[in-house]
Amino acid sequence: MVLKRKVKVGDEVEAKCGKCKKVTFHTIESMDGDEILKVVCKVCGARHKYRPPKRSKDKKKAEKRMAKKMEENETRWKEFVLEKDGESLKQYDISGVYEEGDLIEHFKFGKGYVLEIMGNKMIVVFKDGERKLIFNVKK
Repeated sequence: MVLKRKVKVGDEVEAKCGKCKKVTFHTIESMDGDEILKVVCKVCGARHKYRPPKRSKDKKKAEKRMAKKMEENETRWKEFVLEKDGESLKQYDISGVYEEGDLIEHFKFGKGYVLEIMGNKMIVVFKDGERKLIFNVKK
């Protein structure tokens, strides 16, 4: 549930600034009833009519992109994990030794597939994305 508080002259709101060319905080200068008419940019000091920020489309696009990326990554993760199904999982330990193709169990990220080794770092594909982990560190 989103609570909308009533704004008044002197309150701060986000608005698109014509001079700054971006969304910044503004102080409300004048209103007509509940409608904001004029604002003053807190960044550059410009006075202009109120232009509400247009974030909903950008936010929706970003959410769709993120969902698609997560879905692609999960599909890729399933392929790797199902391919190695039945093999033993190695518990991830910073001092452990791993090879490309190993299945590991991380205490926070769950099952993962070692995709690439670079020195004492490895790229591991987990259900929620790729992570770079270190290993073979002497305690």
